[in-house]
Amino acid sequence: MQENEPIQLGLNQPQPTVPPPLADDLQFQKAEFQDGGRRCVLCQAPIADSYYHYAGKVVCPACAAQRAELQKPTAPIHFGRALLYGLGGAAAGSAIYAIVSMTTGFQLSLISILVGLIVGKSIKRATGGRGGMKFQVLAVLLTYGAITTSYIPEIVRGARTQANLQKTQQQNPPPQTAPRPTLKNLAWAIIFLVGICLIAPFLYLFNSPGGGLLNAVILFFGLMQAWRQTAGDNAVLMGPYRADQS
Repeated sequence: MQENEPIQLGLNQPQPTVPPPLADDLQFQKAEFQDGGRRCVLCQAPIADSYYHYAGKVVCPACAAQRAELQKPTAPIHFGRALLYGLGGAAAGSAIYAIVSMTTGFQLSLISILVGLIVGKSIKRATGGRGGMKFQVLAVLLTYGAITTSYIPEIVRGARTQANLQKTQQQNPPPQTAPRPTLKNLAWAIIFLVGICLIAPFLYLFNSPGGGLLNAVILFFGLMQAWRQTAGDNAVLMGPYRADQS
C-alpha cells in the first residue's frame, strides 16, 4: 500500500436507510374515511348504490323504508293499544304526581312534564313509533286526567278534616246511623270525586286567580310534553337516487 493512497473501510457493507419524512398533512387526532362518501344521518351507514332524502338529509334505503312505514295511516288496533298503554302510563303518572305533591306540599312543573312524558312514551310504544293528531289528543286528555285525579288524596283528606271539625264544634251531636255502603253508592261516589277533580283547575282559577294561574301553567307544561311526544312524522321523504349520479 502506497503512502498517499486513501484508506477505504466498509465500502461493501449495506448503508442504513433513512426513513422518509412524514407528510405535513398527516394527523392522528381525528379519524377520516378514505372513501369520503355519504353516510346516512340516522344510522351512519355508508351509502352504497342508492339513497333517499328525508327532511333534506341523506338517509339509506333501510332507514327510508322504516320512515315510510311510520308515515302510513294507522289501523284501529293501533288506537286501541295506544288507549290501553296510555291508561297505564296515566295511572303511573297520577300516582307519582300525588306522592310528590303530598310529601313536598308543592305542585311542581317538572313532575307534570314527567307525567306528560310517561303518557306520551307509553302511547308511542304502543303504536310502534307512530304518531298523529288523534294520538296527540288522546295523550293530552290522559295527561290532564292523570294530573287532575292526583288531587283525589288531598280532596279526601280535606273532606275528612272538615267533617271532624264539624263534629267537634257540635256540643251534643245527634246520634247518626251510618248508611250501609252499596256498590252503587260507591260507584256514584267515585264518579262524583273524579268529576270534581277534572274541574278542579277551573274552580281553583276562579277562587284564587294567582294560585290558579300558576296551577294552570304547571298543567300546561305537562300537556305540551304529551303533545310533542305523540307528534306524527310529517317530514318529506324523496327518492331513491343513484349514488353514482349525484
